Amino acid sequence: MLDPRARCSQLVHRFEQLVRYVRARRAVTQLQSLDDHTLADIGVSRSAIERIVKNGRELGLGRGLAN
Repeated sequence: MLDPRARCSQLVHRFEQLVRYVRARRAVTQLQSLDDHTLADIGVSRSAIERIVKNGRELGLGRGLAN
């Protein structure tokens, strides 16, 4: 059995994972709600939304979410 500090650390880690997941899902939902013209303006294709939210934009691809 884990000591109380280790257990607390595990719980904090799980909570942080959940927070990251919820934020990512919210970002996907918000981007998907944009029209195609707006997505094009920010350099994002609809088919790339999930990948961009998960991995970010690679450097050198022009305008984007992380550039």
